[in-house]
Amino acid sequence: MHMDKLDEFTLAYIECMLWSSDDNSDPETGGEPLDSNYSIEDIAEEAMRTIMADCAAFQGSSAYLAAEQAGEAAVYRTHNRDGEYYSVAAQAGHDFWLTRNHHGTGFWDDGRWHEPHGAAMDELAKSFREVDPYIGDDGQIYIS
Repeated sequence: MHMDKLDEFTLAYIECMLWSSDDNSDPETGGEPLDSNYSIEDIAEEAMRTIMADCAAFQGSSAYLAAEQAGEAAVYRTHNRDGEYYSVAAQAGHDFWLTRNHHGTGFWDDGRWHEPHGAAMDELAKSFREVDPYIGDDGQIYIS
């Protein structure tokens, strides 16, 4: 799967997944962040299909569409790795990963999203099951 075929929301979701997940190479520390040694190109096709389906389902929800239409990113927007501000779509993709996986930050954090949008997207994200990326024997990233 090439990055140019993915929307901003999905790309930010994947970036956050790779940044916030470890490769489990060390039982004590969890190892290195996935993005230290892996990229989007290392995601297995079946995992990418799951990622794309989950991101599309979230983006098709009335909660996300209402926030996007209102341009409701936030009281403030966080910076991505290049020092640029996230767009509404990218911030939502980032927060979707964090919220669904209970990372202790996300849609509800620090007034990032105006109400009622933040609460609605938080509730929606929590309705998705938690997922965990892992490295398969073939060196590709899968989702459990």
